[in-house]
Amino acid sequence: MSFQFEKVGRSITLIEKAYSALLKVIGETSPNHNKLPSEEDIACMLGVSRTTIREALNQLVSEGLISKVPGKGYYAHRSVHDLKNRIDLYPDFYKLLTCYYREAVLTIANIEKRSASPKTEIEFKKNDIKIREVYAMRWIYSANGTRMFVGDLEFPVEYIVKPFRDLNHIKGLSDFSDQYMRFPITHCTMTLDICTCVESSQALGLGDQIKPALCWFESIYNLNDEIIGCGRYFINPDSMKLSINAAILK
Repeated sequence: MSFQFEKVGRSITLIEKAYSALLKVIGETSPNHNKLPSEEDIACMLGVSRTTIREALNQLVSEGLISKVPGKGYYAHRSVHDLKNRIDLYPDFYKLLTCYYREAVLTIANIEKRSASPKTEIEFKKNDIKIREVYAMRWIYSANGTRMFVGDLEFPVEYIVKPFRDLNHIKGLSDFSDQYMRFPITHCTMTLDICTCVESSQALGLGDQIKPALCWFESIYNLNDEIIGCGRYFINPDSMKLSINAAILK
């Protein structure tokens, strides 16, 4: 006998419902008509507590979608609402693609054990760590059948605590560290780098289309603030335009 079950969805909290309602309103505002009602009025209109509204508003402020001015209230920013591919909100490429596109796929390929590249060696040396061998691998992030990001990453062999299996189930760096490393990856530092047009075009699978592409060098850190990996990411010049909101008013 075969059984069929429907997936159990995560229940949506009142804060999340209030957040969604406010987000919709933000998308409908216009310049000079973007001042929001008071917390009390919004709570009354949505039929929830003022505490719930405050939590939702605080989340929107932290994401730059709203500014809070002491003594004046909250101001919505449709200009931020309409941004796409916000790397400041979604530094994890898989989450970014999942948020903005219908389909996100991560493929990890070309794994080999070899000597560290000179650039990775230098980066670890800055942190007083001498490395010899690394696991080098290519991370390909795609959406809707198009390569959006391609990363050539290196992890010292001693930081990998178990053999690589089922890499097709990995959904990003955090998931990778949970599966194969002693401590979780918590953050990456990124520096704009240079690359040749041929190099980027080959990595992104653009064929004969030789085009310049944005590239950055990434240092990867774990919970203990230890550097545990390095790599370079190429960003598709045709399909991926990253955006950042830089909030001035705090």
